[in-house]
Amino acid sequence: MKRLRTLEEELQNFIKDACEYQDNTFHSHPEYYIEYFEMRLEQLGILHNLRQKIKKDTPYARFYTISLWI
Repeated sequence: MKRLRTLEEELQNFIKDACEYQDNTFHSHPEYYIEYFEMRLEQLGILHNLRQKIKKDTPYARFYTISLWI
């Protein structure tokens, strides 16, 4: 769980940096970086939800849950 929180904090910092980059460039698509890190943040939310579900499940249900995501 600590690693997920650390990753979330890092992604938030990357988004902040991407916003600053967007304001300081003449690049034709500077929003790409913001969108990329926001997508990664959404994926982190999915991982967090999956982890919570697996923690609550019985061992057999864990295999089923994981198989749905593969």
